[in-house]
Amino acid sequence: MFENENSAEFEKRKYKLIITSIDIFKNLYNRGPISLENYFRDNSKFTDTVYSYYKVGLELIINGRPPEQAVFMLEYEKMKWIRKSNITEEDLLLITIVQGIVPYLQKLDFDGFYDLCSNFFSAKEIGKIAELLLEINPHIWEKYLNSEVNSVGAYVEINPHM
Repeated sequence: MFENENSAEFEKRKYKLIITSIDIFKNLYNRGPISLENYFRDNSKFTDTVYSYYKVGLELIINGRPPEQAVFMLEYEKMKWIRKSNITEEDLLLITIVQGIVPYLQKLDFDGFYDLCSNFFSAKEIGKIAELLLEINPHIWEKYLNSEVNSVGAYVEINPHM
């Protein structure tokens, strides 16, 4: 674990990153990849260096790269970022989160994105993230409505005919 990983400023940056990602999901879901073309350029509130890296991921989505290739290209790009002297450990942690988010964006995988977020946030924050995702697509978790949690915490389909 990094020394400053749980600092209040880092937590704010991490939460802003997820809220931004939810907004990107909304744009992708409602208007498609082309809606992302000017996302960070037209939005001056993104001055954090992490968003420059995020822009690389969005360009991969806009250009229609498959998720596997995007993962490789983002890892390649991250290696270049590691060598930059102005990049902090917290920046690298956030860049790694972006690297995990981009494939979920490409596939519009709300469930996978939610699962990823559950690794980084409290139950209260996860509840807010779930609400925001449900505003985009109220049907994203229908599979859970007809399921139950088994003894190891996995969802299992309930067969009404049994």
